[in-house]
Amino acid sequence: MLQRAYNIFFETLGNKNRLVILESLLKKPKSVNELTKELKLDQPTISHNLKRLQVTGFVKSKKSGRNNIYQ
Repeated sequence: MLQRAYNIFFETLGNKNRLVILESLLKKPKSVNELTKELKLDQPTISHNLKRLQVTGFVKSKKSGRNNIYQ
């Protein structure tokens, strides 16, 4: 069971796009649109990786109008 937790942890952080997203969010909280413009990645890629980061507890989100702000 502990091995599975380690696998999930390292698979999450082993993805270059996720690391780039985390590095960006360390500077300040951002929406998907802001991340898309800054990182030059498409929206589905950003959203997919944010979901994984959120499920594993690396990222939190809050609603701001029509957008989710990730931190």
